[in-house]
Amino acid sequence: MNMMKYFIAIITLLMPVLSCTVSNRQTLNDETLLTIEDEPVEAGEFMYVYEKNNFNNDSIYTPGDVDAYFELFKNFKLKIKAAKDEGVDTTQAFIQEYNGYKKQLLTPYLAETKEQGRLMREAYDRMKYEIDASHILVEVKEDAAPEDTLAAYQKMLEIHEKAKSGANFEKLAFEYSDDPSAKYNRGRLGYFTVFQMVYPFEDAAYRTPVDSVSDIIRTRFGYHILKINDKRPYSGKVKVSHIMLLTTGKEKEEASIKERIFEIHDQLMSGADWNELCSQYSEDVRTKNKSGTLPFISLRQVNDEAFENAAFSLQKPGEISDPVRSRFGWHIIRLEERQGLEPFEKIRDEIAQKVSKDGRTQLSKKAVIKKLKQQNNFREFGNVKEQLIAFADSTLLNGKWTISQDLSGSDTLFIIGQKPYTAGMVSEGVLNLQRKRKGLTPAQYMHELIDRFEDNSLLEYEEQAIVKDNFELRMLLREYYEGILLFDIMNRMVWNKAVQDTAGLKAFFENNRGNYYWGQRAVTTIISSPDEMVIDEIKDLFDNEYYHLMSVRLDPGTKKSIIDDPQLDSLATLYFKYSPAVIEIACNDHENKKYNDIRRFLNDMGIPEKSIIDRSPDKDDDKILVVLNSKSKKSLEYLYNKESALTLRVREGKFEKGDNHLIDSTSWKPGLYEFMENNQFFMVVIHEILDREPQELPEIKGKVITDYQDFLEEKWLEELNSKYSVKVNHSTLDKIKKSFKKKRHHPA
Repeated sequence: MNMMKYFIAIITLLMPVLSCTVSNRQTLNDETLLTIEDEPVEAGEFMYVYEKNNFNNDSIYTPGDVDAYFELFKNFKLKIKAAKDEGVDTTQAFIQEYNGYKKQLLTPYLAETKEQGRLMREAYDRMKYEIDASHILVEVKEDAAPEDTLAAYQKMLEIHEKAKSGANFEKLAFEYSDDPSAKYNRGRLGYFTVFQMVYPFEDAAYRTPVDSVSDIIRTRFGYHILKINDKRPYSGKVKVSHIMLLTTGKEKEEASIKERIFEIHDQLMSGADWNELCSQYSEDVRTKNKSGTLPFISLRQVNDEAFENAAFSLQKPGEISDPVRSRFGWHIIRLEERQGLEPFEKIRDEIAQKVSKDGRTQLSKKAVIKKLKQQNNFREFGNVKEQLIAFADSTLLNGKWTISQDLSGSDTLFIIGQKPYTAGMVSEGVLNLQRKRKGLTPAQYMHELIDRFEDNSLLEYEEQAIVKDNFELRMLLREYYEGILLFDIMNRMVWNKAVQDTAGLKAFFENNRGNYYWGQRAVTTIISSPDEMVIDEIKDLFDNEYYHLMSVRLDPGTKKSIIDDPQLDSLATLYFKYSPAVIEIACNDHENKKYNDIRRFLNDMGIPEKSIIDRSPDKDDDKILVVLNSKSKKSLEYLYNKESALTLRVREGKFEKGDNHLIDSTSWKPGLYEFMENNQFFMVVIHEILDREPQELPEIKGKVITDYQDFLEEKWLEELNSKYSVKVNHSTLDKIKKSFKKKRHHPA
């Protein structure tokens, strides 16, 4: 679909022009300009396309230009009509491709996209700070029974009231929190930043002031309350190197390891070379020979508070920490680089990816749905919903539910704006949405599917409203829609047909032979090089009949198969690349099996027998000599470009006037001409001047195919004009011309 992508790219490039070309002329936009069969085409569509595709045309807005373009527009619409009649727009391939483009075009306008942008900005603003918080958890599962959920909430309510009344938060965490770590950290989590906690937890942490207790929040783990201990600017990322000694956990060895790490530290403080000590002593095998350097790390990434605190406490590159004990071993840490928060635009994609995977996305979608329900006066009729849910059975959980004949499909289940959605419509939606599902009752799953259908309907309704209210977007979507149709139908009726219909192409060429003639041509060789001495050498070689490219000496007495010799493969490859060429074989014994194997091998490679000749061998030479000589001037490139591909360039061909400016600069007579241009030396040799002569199809097949395509398109349009009834509203066309005339003479 490369041409399709090119077509789409052209449309996209023209998009910025739209806002300055489409004026406020709603009344004229809505008038019917032409009708094909019973399908009307509005004037606004023609004006949109005309102005968009002629924005830099000096003759735009003249009556003659409008008429000419209208004819093209009418023919375009006839092709679209033909494509629709053939069902192109109903194929799965078309629907999938168009929906892909539609989604891209609509995305910037959607409430969901705007909410996504808000969440991204919110996340970036929160990245600027780190929160030190403590928390208390009352555990309860997401799918817990209502009575268990209520009991957990009431327990947290009591704890929350105590915390709000000034009770010691650490004691409360130690006594009541279901988080196992609270028994040793008394609920204190330390510093964290955005994306490091579940979103409701993070949201409460950033919204609660320092030294305050948050409201009760619910996450998938249960109910929480937070105490905000501190809020500080973002620590950034640090790149550090380390020298590490592993610990064994054995008390006797621990003291010795500690003593060694402090001795290494003393040496560093006395000026010893970091790299030498790291290579000699560090037991981190991944980094010891790389100066101990680790990748950039951010807060809570190392999963060891002691290491992290030591790394982030270093301020200047080159600064070395005291020995620090982590759960991995003993470390001496050196700061290499600090990195602050990068600009939003630089990390926009990274934030977008994290937001899309984060729990906040589901919350934002709920917020969008809630907003759309309010904006579009969404109303749901619970009694009809309950009736539909009652038809759910075990087949739904297997993804095989069917609509019962007893279902009253005409009852309205919900309304968006003024559009009613009946139980029948919703049932069809459930049929398409159902999949195998576990862990729910049929009624619960039916409820979920109905809610999902409602959400999808709200989002679809939003899209329709956006397109309806945005003329330029509506036109652009139609342009994509019809562009894909046009590509498919033109491929079928014109482009591919001209390529595949070899008999039709040949007949077309024979019927139009008079249009295909070569002008006067020069049979020419053009040689160029940045080195004048190379050109001088070529002059001496140029009249040689053959150029020696390669020789292969083979032992006829070898037990190995001669035809497996890679040199023969190379020789055959060069033969075809630099034909016309000949291969000479020198051998004292033509009855030798190896000699005959070589000839057979060359024949099997496709080299004709006439190109393989015997030459007289040296009397004392017992080897078989295979020599490749080429007549092609192009083979000079092979001889001269072995060290540098730019040493020599050779072009051979028949050139008409205008094909090459160097040849045009000659007297257009046989001879040798020399030029220098752009630091290149040129040698142009005209061998012969050919008079005007007819062209043959293989020589100009590409041009003939293009002409044949034009012919097929013209004949096809004649058929379409005969097949379809086309009515033009000339009154509306005249109004368009007058509207354009006013615009053409406007002082702006």
